[in-house]
Amino acid sequence: MDTLRSFQNYAHTVLDALELSTEGQTTLAEVHGWSRAELEALYTVGYRLLACENRPAAREVFGVLCRLDHLTPRYQEALLAAAEPVAQPSEERTP
Repeated sequence: MDTLRSFQNYAHTVLDALELSTEGQTTLAEVHGWSRAELEALYTVGYRLLACENRPAAREVFGVLCRLDHLTPRYQEALLAAAEPVAQPSEERTP
C-alpha cells in the first residue's frame, strides 16, 4: 500500500511539474532541486568534452541540460555546437 501511495504522490508531482513547465514558469531542474551551480558544473563538463572533441559525450551532457532547463538558450546553443560536424582540412593535391 505504501508503494502505491508513493507512486501516486510521485505521479502527482510529475503532472504538476509538467503543467507548470508548459506554462513556462518552471523547469525540471527546479522541480528536482538542481541549483544553478550544479547546472553550471554540468555545463562545464560538456564544454570541456567539446573542447577535447568528444562530441558524442558533449551532446549527451548538453542534451540533459536542455531537458533540465529548456529556458536557458546557451544550453541549446551548446547542443547545436556539439552536433556540428568537425571541419576536415582539405587535402591539397600536388601536380
